[in-house]
Amino acid sequence: LKPDKRTACFLTGHGEHDLEHTQGEGFSALKESLEGNNFVTKSVSLLEKNAAVPADCTVLVVGGPKKDLIDLETEAIRKYVQAGGRALIMLDPMIKNVSTKTIDKMLADWSVNVNDDLVVDLSGIGKLYGTDEFSPLVTKYESHVITREMRNTATLFPLARSVTIGAAKGDVSAEKLFGTTPRSFAIKDFRSGKPVEIDPKRDTPGPLNLGVAAVY
Repeated sequence: LKPDKRTACFLTGHGEHDLEHTQGEGFSALKESLEGNNFVTKSVSLLEKNAAVPADCTVLVVGGPKKDLIDLETEAIRKYVQAGGRALIMLDPMIKNVSTKTIDKMLADWSVNVNDDLVVDLSGIGKLYGTDEFSPLVTKYESHVITREMRNTATLFPLARSVTIGAAKGDVSAEKLFGTTPRSFAIKDFRSGKPVEIDPKRDTPGPLNLGVAAVY
């Protein structure tokens, strides 16, 4: 339906999920799906002086970095977005005490707060698909332009952290895209190596936002 080629640019340099990797956390299936839908995929780096997101990027994807970005990179992303570019930023739970403070600050400036937690789902639905409680279920997508075609699709999100919408800042507005069921919790203590236990006094009950969109 859209004959023009579109380019999905994937940021590299921080241990992101690999486009060529076919096992485990690899993004090869995502690459294949995108290229089957008239996208070109390529890796880009912003680790250089006067770095800028390439002009041919239809969307910039930051896919699960294991190390934080530096100010030089976030500034390039800010300029790209403020000029009308699109960015898809996906952050994994910080299980190994990986800090994403620089990315978090950039997102907070866009009214998106990424929480330091791990979402668990107590519905048991994950076991039906061979996973576990660390794959929270999403049964409803909002009627946003990004997700409206998925509104009747149930999806599991393995190893997810929650996000919240902060106070509006300037010309930026943020909206919920999708979230978990009430049978979920965002747990704070998940790095000890001990079996996960829910503490109702400390942990946040669902429903929880897993994805939001910020728009200028």
